[in-house]
Amino acid sequence: MDIKKMLVNDRVKPYLLKARYGIEKESKRVDLSGNLAKTDHPKSISMRDDHPYIQRDFSELQMEIITPVTETLGTV
Repeated sequence: MDIKKMLVNDRVKPYLLKARYGIEKESKRVDLSGNLAKTDHPKSISMRDDHPYIQRDFSELQMEIITPVTETLGTV
């Protein structure tokens, strides 16, 4: 499937314009040598309530960044 063609399709455009947008990125923590981190998460991001966008995920190695959902791409 060609995503670019799908996005310019007149039947798809109205739905894209009504969408809500946000970003979620998950990744593994690594040390300065590129090895998987064996240290605990920093205290400042150890719990969901501590930071609005940076959170730890289900494993000690995994971090995620989550932006608020917006109505337009201009505010992301």
